[in-house]
Amino acid sequence: MSDNESQPVLERIEERVHIRRENWHTEETPMLPPFEWMDETCIVSRHTRIGLESKRRYLLDTILISINGTKETPGAIARDYLKSKYRHGPKWTASQRTKIREELVDSPVYVSPCSFEEGYYVDIQACFWSVMVRCGWQVCYFPGKHLGVGTPPLDFPFTENKRARNCLVTVGRSNSMQLWTPSKGTFERRTQNYLANTQLYCLIMDCLHGIANEAVAAGAVYVATDGYIAPNYKSMMLIYEIVKSWGFIPTIKGEGEGFVNNLGSYRVGRLYIKMPTEKTSSYNNLKQVRYHKWLRERMALSLIEAPWHEAFITRPRSIGHDKHT
Repeated sequence: MSDNESQPVLERIEERVHIRRENWHTEETPMLPPFEWMDETCIVSRHTRIGLESKRRYLLDTILISINGTKETPGAIARDYLKSKYRHGPKWTASQRTKIREELVDSPVYVSPCSFEEGYYVDIQACFWSVMVRCGWQVCYFPGKHLGVGTPPLDFPFTENKRARNCLVTVGRSNSMQLWTPSKGTFERRTQNYLANTQLYCLIMDCLHGIANEAVAAGAVYVATDGYIAPNYKSMMLIYEIVKSWGFIPTIKGEGEGFVNNLGSYRVGRLYIKMPTEKTSSYNNLKQVRYHKWLRERMALSLIEAPWHEAFITRPRSIGHDKHT
């Protein structure tokens, strides 16, 4: 297979998809087979079962993306794109690696149970994607010290698919795979991920935790990754402006009377969570981003001064490299 850069990116992805279909027997199914049905070592995920001996792939058909009549998972498509365009993840120094591992955390979650008469659900529009577009996929990030911009994935063919967009970030996050065997059950095995990109994930998480802390200070009673529930109009306006001050685009997904009970249990007007429960429970995993002002200034600069098109960042440049004090 040739990865000629002059070849359209969609053709390169399609070529990889067809080769995978030729080498693996693939079944699209509305429900993945139970582990008990598998009599071999399998790679497992939420959307796939892959038998290593039989070379059979079972794909959950509800999440598949069609490429000229051939379907594939968003994760596989994201990997195919990244391999074709970037080939490998960004390089980093030993000190940079150490700092990122110190700062790396999961998505922000904050829950303060309450009820309200006029609440609002504020959401960040295409958060993961907007960071990649403006800072580049192979961003050079040293928390509190340096933010260097790389080439953005502007030619990714499936920008309308949120799951596929987010997979451009998550495929670089993991250095392990989940396996299942009849004798051991489910376990993880470390692997070498040539598309590893912890810098991008750390940058996004730092932005989200920085925004989350400001949103809670402004009155938010619920935070889940890039969504915020404000219990009144005043808090909503403050959170709306906070999101904008980081250079992101806020949207209102729901408004009206409602409640917050616990993680994954809330109502804001007509916006319901899928599995509501009356049990109430508080939760807070917010990271105090010591350099959040430094980061907010640079993110706002990268977003406000530069439009979302290829002319903005076609070559690496620095947004700021002065050390935070």
